[in-house]
Amino acid sequence: GGTSKQVLRPKGSAGEGKSRAWLACKWHPRARDVLVSGGSNGDVWTWSVRSKRAQKGTGKQLPSRSLFAFCFGRFAGEEDDKLKMLCVSMDRTIAMWDMQEGLTCRWLL
Repeated sequence: GGTSKQVLRPKGSAGEGKSRAWLACKWHPRARDVLVSGGSNGDVWTWSVRSKRAQKGTGKQLPSRSLFAFCFGRFAGEEDDKLKMLCVSMDRTIAMWDMQEGLTCRWLL
């Protein structure tokens, strides 16, 4: 038999007619089967290799241009162990994302 090739795509992406360039990609530090990617339009996505699902980041304010760097960690002095992610965008912003309950942008600098 032949081999099949599976491609993970966000829901609703088929037939969009838009091409996306994923400029930054990094493995999630706690969920070993999850990738985080940043696109040329400022979108941030998590991709589960195991469940083959993608989730787009949300928030009131979002980066508007290409994302090119990610950093995971938690803030010094916080009592909890909530994972955060910082990303840098070509729109000259730094965004802080809450990784605990989905993927939510909490603020832009």
